[in-house]
Amino acid sequence: MKNLFYKNRINFFLILFLFLFSLTIRTIQIQNFPPNITGDEVTNLSDIYRMLFGTGNYLFSFVGDGGIEGIIFYWPLLLIKIFGIANSLIAARISVAIVASLTIIPFFLIVKKHTSTTNSFIFSILFSVNYVFLNFSRTFWSNIYTVFLGLFLIFFLEKAIRDKKIIFYILAGFFAGFIV
Repeated sequence: MKNLFYKNRINFFLILFLFLFSLTIRTIQIQNFPPNITGDEVTNLSDIYRMLFGTGNYLFSFVGDGGIEGIIFYWPLLLIKIFGIANSLIAARISVAIVASLTIIPFFLIVKKHTSTTNSFIFSILFSVNYVFLNFSRTFWSNIYTVFLGLFLIFFLEKAIRDKKIIFYILAGFFAGFIV
């Protein structure tokens, strides 16, 4: 039992480090890089403003180009309410940076299940600094939610098949239901 606690404690600190490292590199100078506002950021922010001011786009309505569920915008909407409407672009980008940093957790756990803790840690660092992943996780674009939800879907589906517990099938279905 003591060995199990020690092993989980190491994983906890590795995951905590990966999350903080990932969040740090995503939030440094987020107000300056990328230097432009993308078309998707404009579209997504306009949908959030409609939600915020009560003119449409609610929980399960489709927003943007009609392929994104409105529910995924409630997290950035919360941060926009906290940081204020004047800082809405930065708040929206930070919301994506947090989700991208949380994405490292299922990635680490999935790779760890198939390799070793050392390999999982190294590959998680590499995934965290990958140029494409880093780019998607510094702009308010909905693609990062697909990666986040997809990795948790894979994690819970593998756990459900391995442990044969219905709760993990339910969690896998929950994450599958929200993939955009």
